[in-house]
Amino acid sequence: MEINIRDVRNKFDELINGTASREDASEWAQILYDNDEKETLTILTENGKHKEVEVIRDAYLFLLGCDMKNSPNEYLYDITDILLNKP
Repeated sequence: MEINIRDVRNKFDELINGTASREDASEWAQILYDNDEKETLTILTENGKHKEVEVIRDAYLFLLGCDMKNSPNEYLYDITDILLNKP
């Protein structure tokens, strides 16, 4: 499986625009996480920039928890948190 910064930004945009639910974004991030753990995820960067790999991982790890709630009617992360964590 391959991923790049554009893929992650697109998923954030879908979440922000409401075309993807928080649950959808979290499930997508879980697939990335699972593949990364199995070492079957290839993170593609521009010119092999190591820092970009960290940015991509941090972003999908944020998405992994974007559907967590701190009460029955309130998500732990609000839209501001999502915007601030978009790479």
